[in-house]
Amino acid sequence: MYGLNKTEVMAGDWYCSAMNCGSHNYASRTSCYRCGSVKSDYYGIGAGCGYDASAVPGWKSGDWICSRIGCGMHNYASRAECYKCKTPRDFGESELY
Repeated sequence: MYGLNKTEVMAGDWYCSAMNCGSHNYASRTSCYRCGSVKSDYYGIGAGCGYDASAVPGWKSGDWICSRIGCGMHNYASRAECYKCKTPRDFGESELY
């Protein structure tokens, strides 16, 4: 994985479902690198299609995770930038479908 953009989401990567975490984790991890929570299938990212955000409690279609390293916050579909760190929505292209 050396040389890859650190914000790039790869097949099998997942987002931590712990309250106020939401960190991006590589597919090889079974627990969150940031908070230690065990992986939840709700936030697993497959091949980039077929993800149903409505299956995640509290999520709506178009919601997205901030891809800035160290942030990873859940943002509503209406936001053009992360509410916490102000990173633009299209930075890293990590919208959940």
